[in-house]
Amino acid sequence: MGRLILPLLVAGLVVLGIVITAAGAETRAQIDYLDRLSERASLLADGPVALTGVISRLATISRVEFTTAMDGLIEDLDAAAEVLAEEPPNRAVLPVRALYRQAVNAWREGVSGMSVALLQAADNPNDPAPVDQLVVALSMLQVGDEVWAELLLDVETDDVPDPLRPFPEIAMTPTGGAALDVALGYIGAARAETNTLGLRPGIKVSSLLSDPEWHVDAQDQVVVPVTDQVVFSVVVTNVGNITTEAETLILTVGGGPEPVQLQLPVEPLAPERQVTLTFDPVTVEPGGVYEVVAEITVDTPDLDLTDNRIAVQFHVGAE
Repeated sequence: MGRLILPLLVAGLVVLGIVITAAGAETRAQIDYLDRLSERASLLADGPVALTGVISRLATISRVEFTTAMDGLIEDLDAAAEVLAEEPPNRAVLPVRALYRQAVNAWREGVSGMSVALLQAADNPNDPAPVDQLVVALSMLQVGDEVWAELLLDVETDDVPDPLRPFPEIAMTPTGGAALDVALGYIGAARAETNTLGLRPGIKVSSLLSDPEWHVDAQDQVVVPVTDQVVFSVVVTNVGNITTEAETLILTVGGGPEPVQLQLPVEPLAPERQVTLTFDPVTVEPGGVYEVVAEITVDTPDLDLTDNRIAVQFHVGAE
């Protein structure tokens, strides 16, 4: 009997060793997988700070700064989601994997939705749609935060081995409060005139010049020296932050027997660029009183419709 027991004990120990080894390998595989999830999640650790920084500067931020920050955060979320393409080692990590996927997807939808809504609000100041879009986006950020908090609790259970790299605490929602109230505040800041967030075309009739050059006399009247012809030049400037459309500059001179109207095309202008357009000579009578109007009739949205026109009343010197 003793001879039989010893081999059985040895065989049992071998089997137990195999089982323990297999269990150890499985645990190591789980830990490795969770570490990869945690490593990718670390890409998002600075996301809340970046998002809060953008939101806090909505009233002054430029479009380039805004899109760079928001697109960068979306890229980080996409990179964090890439690990989900890997096959999990076993079913034990599936709950954590599912929570990870839900949180990252919700955050991405929220950040992307915020970006679209705020840019649309800035570009179209009278459009009410961005408010609802932003409320949904903020709600998705909150969903992501709640799911992530659940994930952090789940990895603390005995059913899941502790990863070597702890999962970071992440809360993407920039501020608390009712989503509608927060959204209205963000929309107002995005539409502030102090920022350059919106696509704002702004063509302006900057100045109106004459040749011979006019001057203001002691009676505050604009006077052109004695002449029978005046050449008018108009400076047009793009004061917006996007290239203007092709427009038409109209010059109207009244006071003679018949009003004179001339037109010149205004080619598209890049932001902060200007052009000087010179019209053909206009016949005048010495001693006459005239009014000249330089105007651009803008069919597209414009930053300030009041600066598209200059009118000057002038006297022509008598002989």
